[in-house]
Amino acid sequence: MRWVLTCLIFVCGCASEAPLLERWRPGPEWWAARFEEYGPEDLFSYIDGGAEAFLRCGFRRLEVGEYEGPEETVVVEVYDMGSSEGARCIYGVYGIGGKPLRTGDEGTWVEGGAYFREGKFFVRVLGEGNTPANVARSLSGNLP
Repeated sequence: MRWVLTCLIFVCGCASEAPLLERWRPGPEWWAARFEEYGPEDLFSYIDGGAEAFLRCGFRRLEVGEYEGPEETVVVEVYDMGSSEGARCIYGVYGIGGKPLRTGDEGTWVEGGAYFREGKFFVRVLGEGNTPANVARSLSGNLP
């Protein structure tokens, strides 16, 4: 029995989360152009100058997906902040201003960018016009 519990703990502890953005896309006519993942040790290589705020709020992991649609491209950043408190913390830094975005636990958008938090996640969607807000709404229902 002890051996079974030890194996179960080992398997559960070592299993990595499957990348969320590789399983999702904004719509049927969109395709994935690239995916990247970052942890606390290499976040500075993606957002040099802004990583300190994320780390201070409890950052665990970042997935970045670039998607190409019929006429445009969006970049989606999903930050696992470890807890809803961590997501709220970083949303207070980056999610201020703009128009309310009714998605997730809290969201805002401006032309070219949408920001929301949902559970332990903070999400940024960057693109042109209103597209980021539409993509953010689509992703919100697909977060674990």
